[in-house]
Amino acid sequence: SNPIIQFFCYEQLKHARLAAMRTTNIGALEAFLIAALAKAIATVTTYPLQLAQTLLRLGNNDGDQDKQPSGSNHNREHPQHHQYKNTLDCLIQLYKTNKSFSVWFTGMRAKLLQTVLTAAFTFLTYEQILGAVQTVLAIKARKQQKQFSV
Repeated sequence: SNPIIQFFCYEQLKHARLAAMRTTNIGALEAFLIAALAKAIATVTTYPLQLAQTLLRLGNNDGDQDKQPSGSNHNREHPQHHQYKNTLDCLIQLYKTNKSFSVWFTGMRAKLLQTVLTAAFTFLTYEQILGAVQTVLAIKARKQQKQFSV
């Protein structure tokens, strides 16, 4: 769902920028910045769900303690053992335990640093390739139009 939100935000921000500038193309810096903002929006929007899914997986793996090697410090790394029923239950328990929604965003700064730059460069490349393809298609269309005119 994160990539869908990211692409939707990117396209909406891009079209808003194009309309404001009354142009048909955005520059490389604009593509980079719009993509970074779109990824940040997508990450902030979906991060609590990703956190809950991670905690649910950790909780499910805690049942495999007998499979842990002897001398494992698994319990010391995760001293608070929680059993969550589902994603919503996980988010509710996190909120009740910490009395703050900010706990839902624990570790998000690292996730943003990890993903925003990658997404920005990806969409920058996407826009450059899209521009090149559109240029080639426009040249091809002009050549075909000249052939039919003659």
